[in-house]
Amino acid sequence: MSRGARLRPEVTGDSRLARARERFLTGEPVGPGQVRESILASWRRSREWHVAADRIDLSYVRDPDLDTPLARTALPVLQNLRESLQGELVSVILTDAHGVALSRLTADHDLERHLDRVQLAPGFSYAEEFAGTNGIGTALESGGRRTCSGTSTTPGTLRTSPAPRCRSATRSPARPSAP
Repeated sequence: MSRGARLRPEVTGDSRLARARERFLTGEPVGPGQVRESILASWRRSREWHVAADRIDLSYVRDPDLDTPLARTALPVLQNLRESLQGELVSVILTDAHGVALSRLTADHDLERHLDRVQLAPGFSYAEEFAGTNGIGTALESGGRRTCSGTSTTPGTLRTSPAPRCRSATRSPARPSAP
């Protein structure tokens, strides 16, 4: 190797995604295959809804409805799951069909504090129209399981999570209209 040659560091998937996100946010084209289509579609929806790329401005419901068949059935199961995940960097969030968090169960104190900082707590809505691209809202919009790395999320404040990825699932094929 010549003295002037430098090794180029490996480009990771996250750094490629971060560059694609930056290009999208500055209005430059994002080429085919650089971003999963579901994420790119979410970025476009977030832009249409004027979701800020650098902060979170969430909707809040003071008393979310916990007296639903889903909440009554799921909460005991999720509480048992949390006990089995004690000390793990995992949280389980139950939301309604509009992305409003009904319950948050976390077994890790650092993750709990982080989720408080980003307002991922009961009553706050993580629907894409408020939170941009994220595991909850994007799963609701697209009607299926989604994995979003911190790099692909719209608000920058969500990219500082101690958990590098989130996985979400929804039962409904699409998000219903808001009431």
